[in-house]
Amino acid sequence: MTSNLASVGRVLANARTRAALSLGVVMAVGATGTFAYWTDSVPVTGTTFTAGTIDLQVNGADSVSGYTSLNISNMVPGNTVAGTLTIKNNGTAPMKYTATSTSAPAVLSGALTVTVTGASTVTGTSPSATCGGTALPGAGSTLGGATAASLISTGRQLNPGASETVCIQVGMPAGAPSSLQGASSAVTFTFTGTSDLS
Repeated sequence: MTSNLASVGRVLANARTRAALSLGVVMAVGATGTFAYWTDSVPVTGTTFTAGTIDLQVNGADSVSGYTSLNISNMVPGNTVAGTLTIKNNGTAPMKYTATSTSAPAVLSGALTVTVTGASTVTGTSPSATCGGTALPGAGSTLGGATAASLISTGRQLNPGASETVCIQVGMPAGAPSSLQGASSAVTFTFTGTSDLS
């Protein structure tokens, strides 16, 4: 009987030992979640974003008034006048520009023809002044009235600080009707720049 009790005691002692050891393993596994992990981080500074600018200028100014190079007071069929304008990107980003024309009243201007080239000078003098070279891509052939007509429809790219000269030639066709005698039109050329280079 004593040996049975000793056996039972050993079994219970072994069971308690195993239970205690198992509990210790569980506690050890659970305790690992409470340890702090080491971390490190690296800040990266110094990045700055600055917007560029486009500044379209014509003849060195943001607004041109009193442009008289194309003025003619006694135009008759066959006459042509011409004048140059310098277009500049005075900004910090590349741009493209286009140009349109409007006029009022449009009776005379609607009958006139227009040629725009990249010539830097005018050939001849009024009333026989012309622009050398070939017409620019997208150059219009008529002046607008109350509704703007395209003078340069294909955008011309200018990098920052770059400039180019355009020559505008306006003529009265040889077949212009007699009803235009004494008519007059005041014309406005509008140049527009954009950062959209597509």
